Amino acid sequence: MRKQTTYVHTSIGTKARTMPFISLHLLALLLSLPLQTTAMEVPDCGNLSNAYGPFNYITQKNKLRVVEEHHFTRKVERLIKGESGRIDADIDYTLRAFPNHHRALLSISRWEQIQRRKNKGFLPNYFSAECYFKRAIAFAPKDAIVHLIYGIHQHKSNQLQAAEKSYKNAIAINQDAAEPYYNIGLLYLDMQQPDKALPNAQKAYELGHPLPGLRNKLIKSGHWKEEIKSQ
Repeated sequence: MRKQTTYVHTSIGTKARTMPFISLHLLALLLSLPLQTTAMEVPDCGNLSNAYGPFNYITQKNKLRVVEEHHFTRKVERLIKGESGRIDADIDYTLRAFPNHHRALLSISRWEQIQRRKNKGFLPNYFSAECYFKRAIAFAPKDAIVHLIYGIHQHKSNQLQAAEKSYKNAIAINQDAAEPYYNIGLLYLDMQQPDKALPNAQKAYELGHPLPGLRNKLIKSGHWKEEIKSQ
């Protein structure tokens, strides 16, 4: 019998196509990962050394209070208003202290996409979203959720080949998580490759993914097939 899975809504986007869920069993896998706290230069994206931290978002939750009470509050996460100054300043503080802070990575991705829609010549005050993801991966390369969120960011930015690589990285780290299969299935549909989308969709639903959007798209295009189990 397959293990029951609980899902956490990441609140990125409003349509099923761009509304991934991140399951808690991914977090369980990551709890056993070694910490990466050594100061490191990330090419073109600064040094990871920081006055507070850097800390691992998965394994050092006891260090989160300072950040989430004074910088990464709900209104900052939702991009409503900054807590100590500008919104991007609070997110920057958060991601310097916790480079692989999943929710902050989602927020900086959304923030940059909104700013770029308003101004095509937008230049970030701190690092670009791309840099924050590179820093997160340099700090915690085996954090599957970081690779997944990076893929979502690239997918929404129409960097389809790059998103494919990031989703595959997430799958390689944890083959038992439904979300990367679901998202790469959506990606393959956007790339007009339904034959690649189908097996990933089947795997996502086998692992218990709750959203019907990918299956519905495959049904609508005439490419959905139930997976046939060998006896």
